[in-house]
Amino acid sequence: MNIIRPVQLIVQLSNSINNILYQQVRGNVRWYFERCSEVKRIRKHGWKKRISTPSGRQIIMRRILKGRQALYFKSIEIML
Repeated sequence: MNIIRPVQLIVQLSNSINNILYQQVRGNVRWYFERCSEVKRIRKHGWKKRISTPSGRQIIMRRILKGRQALYFKSIEIML
C-alpha cells in the first residue's frame, strides 16, 4: 500500500494549481481595429454605386421607406 506523506500531497497540489494558473487563457478582444479607407467606403457604399445597380436602388428605397435620415454613406467633409 502506497501511503502519501502530507508534505508530498501539498507539493503535488501546489504543482497542479500552478499548472492551472499558468495555462494560456483566451482573453478579450482588443480595442483597436484597423479603419477602412474612406475612399473605398464611398466607392462601395456611396450614392453612385447604389444608384448604378438594381439591388442598390432597392436598398435606397428600403431606407426611404424605413425613414432613415442617411440613405447612403457620406464623406465626413460633406457632413460638416
